[in-house]
Amino acid sequence: MRNDNATVYTALQADVTLAALIDDRVFWRTYKSTAACPQISTLQIDNAPAYYAVGVVECFDEPHFQIDIWCKETEANTTNYEQEAIAIAKAVNDVMEGLKYMRLMNTAMYEDDTQIFHRVLQYKKISAES
Repeated sequence: MRNDNATVYTALQADVTLAALIDDRVFWRTYKSTAACPQISTLQIDNAPAYYAVGVVECFDEPHFQIDIWCKETEANTTNYEQEAIAIAKAVNDVMEGLKYMRLMNTAMYEDDTQIFHRVLQYKKISAES
């Protein structure tokens, strides 16, 4: 069974384009309310065996990741946070494609109570041979 958590996290942290957009605000699992926005969080959400063969328990895994982008509406930034999230999503997508992940989902939502624009990206490994 693969565990690509460190690989994905490190790649996101090291990407120069992404760093220009979010500094070093890449977090594990959840939004950090104590950190500035924008920020991203990452989590491996599934690691299902993708193929079985006779006499072999598991031939290869299919890791899935979710990457959340968090942009907060502020007095200084009341309209550009959605465009900001799109730029971050493009940079995240480039990193994930470089790691041989394919995007499965890209959805956006606005959370009225916290005034946070939240974009969710999900990816699956294209070729994840063990």
